[in-house]
Amino acid sequence: MTFVLSWASNVLIEGWNSAAILPQMLVNCGLGRHSSIVHIAGSATENTWQVQVTHFIWSNPSLRLHSDFLPVVCQVCRSYQSFVKSKQTGDSGGPITFICHGKVNGTLCKAMLKFSRPPTLVPMAQPPVDNWLVEDIEF
Repeated sequence: MTFVLSWASNVLIEGWNSAAILPQMLVNCGLGRHSSIVHIAGSATENTWQVQVTHFIWSNPSLRLHSDFLPVVCQVCRSYQSFVKSKQTGDSGGPITFICHGKVNGTLCKAMLKFSRPPTLVPMAQPPVDNWLVEDIEF
């Protein structure tokens, strides 16, 4: 409810551009976490109508990495919540590897998952703020 009130206050009453204010509202409000938000804005120029679609995606390094969900159960050993993030090598935009720490017949499971951020997804701010990624959708 606070998101709706904040949006109404900033956009409808104070006259802010919704595309400009939305990133800051996402950081300050809990709405949208564990989900995504699509912002659709239209503007008219002489004889044409332009539509801009922006997809805001909440990402979390241990739950939902780059919009991909980390599996709850390992498909190899069937261990529950057994994936642990390995030490990341390279730059912060590189692939991130998760290693299963479950056991199969007393031996450590060797299952690995690797996640890379798609090139169309960029951090909402530099440095990255509150795990939000942005994707401009063109059609």
